[in-house]
Amino acid sequence: MERLKYMQLLRGDAQHIRLLAELLTDYNREIAPEWTERSAELAVRLIGETGASGSHLEIVFAPQESGGQSVAGFVWGQIDSAGRGFVREFYVKPEYRRRGYGSDIFRHLESCFARDGAAEAWLTAGDSAREFWESVGFVKTGVTADFNGLPVYTKR
Repeated sequence: MERLKYMQLLRGDAQHIRLLAELLTDYNREIAPEWTERSAELAVRLIGETGASGSHLEIVFAPQESGGQSVAGFVWGQIDSAGRGFVREFYVKPEYRRRGYGSDIFRHLESCFARDGAAEAWLTAGDSAREFWESVGFVKTGVTADFNGLPVYTKR
């Protein structure tokens, strides 16, 4: 598989906001349809939160057979107050799923966390994502997150 390319999103960049808003619209249709109409607003908010040290909000591009690149998804992770990597959002477009891209994207985020000093990562995920997260080494902890009611998974 050819290498994926990652673009760190920057505050105030209209192109970055537009790209993320488009991805968030697709993402929200799948997991939170009630948020779909607010995708552009969410894009501005998310990009605004990326200035902190240890924050990685990136759009992912996959190679095309024609030689170009197309948007495959996005990932957002950051170091939490305990020094652990927190996978805040993770999205791979349907046409790129089950082709190894999700695993590659997570490994990229995991290497960002390691560079930032995190030895452990965690996330919350619903049942539809359980198989993927377990396939990249996460273990369900038995704890439910207060902020969204989803199970917590960790990886050391």
